[in-house]
Amino acid sequence: MALFIIFFAAILAACSNFFLKKNQDHEGSPRAFLVNYYLFSLVFSILLTPSIFHTPWNPNLSMIGGIAGILNVFMMGFTALALFTGPPGLTFAFQNAGAVLPAFLLYFLFGPFYDFIITPYHLIGTTVVVIGLFLGARTKQPTSDVVFQFKKWIFFAIGIFILQGVILSMFQWRCLLFLPQSPAHPLIPFNAPREQDVWFIPGFFTVALLFQVCLFVFREKRWMTKREFFYGGMGGVFNAVITFCLLLGTKMAAGSQKAVLFPFFAVSIIFFCSVWGRLLYKENVNWLAIILCIFGVFFSLL
Repeated sequence: MALFIIFFAAILAACSNFFLKKNQDHEGSPRAFLVNYYLFSLVFSILLTPSIFHTPWNPNLSMIGGIAGILNVFMMGFTALALFTGPPGLTFAFQNAGAVLPAFLLYFLFGPFYDFIITPYHLIGTTVVVIGLFLGARTKQPTSDVVFQFKKWIFFAIGIFILQGVILSMFQWRCLLFLPQSPAHPLIPFNAPREQDVWFIPGFFTVALLFQVCLFVFREKRWMTKREFFYGGMGGVFNAVITFCLLLGTKMAAGSQKAVLFPFFAVSIIFFCSVWGRLLYKENVNWLAIILCIFGVFFSLL
């Protein structure tokens, strides 16, 4: 069930990316897009969890969500800078490769006692996925005006990889806070009732929204266009459902599913984005690389 929820989230993520692309096609500002993106994400995430109106506020979960939101803002900024200094294909390959980090990070921090398991199948499958991601990034793309500044780009690319991995790790780690009788562990500083998890998302989106509003107001000093409002808003609606599904999927996943959850999500997004990219924009797609990624995910499930 957890993988089905994550698969559904990946379809919506591909739709959200499509609206980002449409905003770019009409020369819309990424900052304006992200203001509406986070605003609609916040509003619709609350609508998806009406229980928040009668659930006691948990400041700890809101704070954790806020920290994840700050990291998300930094990741978006690093992504933009990487796209200005290096190839987009490899940039997004580093970002997607970050999805494999949570399984290993949480395994080394908590181990099988907390149901984080790594098997030889996971190791082989993950390696295949990463190879597929970077093979796909080597697909011939239209000529870019970007001058490849390797030293700057590799700094941002590694930053994207780490930030993506840490954010997704926080999504899974927070589930340990809801264990009713979890053993003492320095990285489980408190326990919280499961129903108070609804306060994580508002913290995540509120902090990100405030950062983006400040950036837009001080950098651009203008009113946003109707298209920026529409495309950002639609992307945000989808993102609210995506985040809701990711948090639900991490709570439902057990055993070996935990290790493959986010790689499965990343590979599914790549597949669906490749489909609309090919159909609507005639983009070059390395289907062999995508098949290799899919094979690696399913091999990890063995």
